[in-house]
Amino acid sequence: VLTIVAWEYVIDWLAWRFPRLRPILTAPAVELVRNGKVNAAAMHHEMLTDEELMGQLRQNGVDNIATVRVARLEGDGRVSVLR
Repeated sequence: VLTIVAWEYVIDWLAWRFPRLRPILTAPAVELVRNGKVNAAAMHHEMLTDEELMGQLRQNGVDNIATVRVARLEGDGRVSVLR
C-alpha cells in the first residue's frame, strides 16, 4: 500500500512541477452523457453499468438523465455533470 501511495504522490508532483508531462501522467476526461443520451461505447470501455452512472448522477443532484447536457468521468474517478 505504501508503494502505491508513494507512486501516486510522485506522479502528482511531477504533473504539478512539469506542466508538459501532464497529458502523459493524467487520464483525460471521458464523456459519458451528451444531451441526455448515454455514450454506450464509453460506458463499456470504462466498465460502468447504467445503475452506477445513475447513482453518480443522483449524487450530483440529477434525477432524470434527460436533463443532463454533459456528464464526464474525470481522470480522478469523479463524475462531473452540466445540466
